[in-house]
Amino acid sequence: MNSKDRRKINIIDVIILIALLSALLVAGMGIVRSNSGGETVTVRYIIQVDRIGNDFISKIAAGNSVYDHTTSAKIGAVTAVSHSKAYYENSESPIEGYSVLYITAEAQAVKTDTGYAVGSSLINVGRELELRFPNLYCQGKCVSIETTK
Repeated sequence: MNSKDRRKINIIDVIILIALLSALLVAGMGIVRSNSGGETVTVRYIIQVDRIGNDFISKIAAGNSVYDHTTSAKIGAVTAVSHSKAYYENSESPIEGYSVLYITAEAQAVKTDTGYAVGSSLINVGRELELRFPNLYCQGKCVSIETTK
């Protein structure tokens, strides 16, 4: 192949490259601004775990660290654990051997436009979370979040 056959960079290529770099820069600034622009607060949030076997309830206790299963980042410490009977949907009949678990945790977080960032994890009401504790893995939904102090 002759060196004259190679394609040369023209003005359109330069414009496309500048546009792509600009878009990446704007997107990056938006992410940084939304995650670090807010104030740091202490949050207390409650995770509801539906239909968990009663044998697993004792595997979590106040003082346990809470980890995001996806990122392995610590996202708080358990302050309280409670449970209630689990029921079949649209029924008053309890599910034998199962409970609804409520895990209360506290963490330092940065307030963002979409919730609270605890490290690289976003916590807000309604968000599904995969959590890991020293002796338990579970999936639950954040049902409450409040700031303290």
